[in-house]
Amino acid sequence: PATAAARPAAAPSVDAMQLKQLKEEVDDLTRQLGESDAVMSSLEKERDFYFNKLRQIEVVCQDNESIGTVEVSRILEILYETEEGFAAPDEDEEQ
Repeated sequence: PATAAARPAAAPSVDAMQLKQLKEEVDDLTRQLGESDAVMSSLEKERDFYFNKLRQIEVVCQDNESIGTVEVSRILEILYETEEGFAAPDEDEEQ
């Protein structure tokens, strides 16, 4: 005869109300995740927009650096400053 210790434990039962609450929680979290993804996508597009604008300004400054009508060195210094933890995208990712 098998002992009680040898028998597998019965899986805990979840009543219908708990199951419904858990499904609602999963649905809510799935909705929140979708909203977060949409916000993240929007922020990435905005980031790319401003990065490209700055890149264009950088090119203009580099092209006009020899003219010397603007303090180009200071403008370039500001453009190259980054916030701590920020990394510029690779050249391959820009295109």
